[in-house]
Amino acid sequence: MSNKSKKFVNKKVLLLSRDTILEDPRVNRMYQYLKNKNLSLQTISSKKENIKNHKIFKFNKKDRIKYYMKKNFFIFFFKILQIKLLNLKTYCLAEINVIKNLDLELYDYIFVFDLKFLYAVSQTTNKKNIIWDAREYYPEHFNQLLLWRFIHKEIIKKLIRLSIKKVMIGITVSQGLKKKYYENFKIKLKVKLSVPIYKKLKFRPVSKKISIIHHGLCSETRKIENFFELGKKLGVNYDVFLMLKIVNKKYYEYLKKKYSNVRNVKFLRPVELKEITKKINFFDIGLIIGLNTSVNHFYSMPNKLFEYIQAGLCVISNPLHDVKRFVKQNKVGYVSSSFKIDDISDLIKSLTFKDITKAKKNSIIKAKKFNHKILFRDLDKTLSRIFK
Repeated sequence: MSNKSKKFVNKKVLLLSRDTILEDPRVNRMYQYLKNKNLSLQTISSKKENIKNHKIFKFNKKDRIKYYMKKNFFIFFFKILQIKLLNLKTYCLAEINVIKNLDLELYDYIFVFDLKFLYAVSQTTNKKNIIWDAREYYPEHFNQLLLWRFIHKEIIKKLIRLSIKKVMIGITVSQGLKKKYYENFKIKLKVKLSVPIYKKLKFRPVSKKISIIHHGLCSETRKIENFFELGKKLGVNYDVFLMLKIVNKKYYEYLKKKYSNVRNVKFLRPVELKEITKKINFFDIGLIIGLNTSVNHFYSMPNKLFEYIQAGLCVISNPLHDVKRFVKQNKVGYVSSSFKIDDISDLIKSLTFKDITKAKKNSIIKAKKFNHKILFRDLDKTLSRIFK
């Protein structure tokens, strides 16, 4: 047993996720890291998982505010009023009641990935033993939505201020988000990139007809219309493929109907997380179109960026703060001059086969650096000092 592994012996660790563990890239990578340590690991989520020593929880629907929206408007209104008065018990009631059924004192350390669970755990545990992954800047999560700002923004600030007192180590996805948290909450987070498992994939020459891939979620908040508008501007010499997990069926059907005449933009069936890089290895360009109206988009370092690199693609992005710097430093692609779809289209059209090939080859090289191995070594440095 290595010296680093010895530090983990006999420690009891809880990994808690609201939704899925194995299908959430960020949570999955932490699980893969922890399961290979010599510790007692308990996982808990609301989904059935093919994981040893896993528990499933269920929310009581009556603890959720949305339940009363149609059932009893007066109760719903009263709960919204409580939230505006910064009543955190009302805001996090569903999560608090889940945590009540757990004996948190059994665990030496608790890994949390969700905001409301952060509060519920922090109010229950007597130890400063939370490792929190702040993968979004939550006070401005959906800041572009007026109603969301009205209901959520101030109570989330209070939630974070109270909860971080029990956070032993906090991590986040980018330098931009790290800076935001420090400026507003004086918490020092460590940046851990969302890098995938390394796979030795072949370099593939650029296709005669340039093929572009984007993968992610089919959600209104992702503004998928932008990809169709880009496809129209690029024309018949380019194909744009959207490999999206459908989280909003109505929105998906709306897109298919509205853009039925845009023949060079096509939906692809999504694949399992572990198969993404292998699947997209056959494309030429990996596309990122973030929204400058969203703080979390602007300061993101998304999973797909590193999956494109692992797949040996040329990355094309609009000028997201951290992505722009990373792409230019590592020469794995190109960044448009603005967030306008016209500028992204002009950039792609200006690229020669030689330009795309150069970026693709650099991605193959950088894939050896930006993968789970470097992440796990980095996590060892951060976490080994707490598993003593």
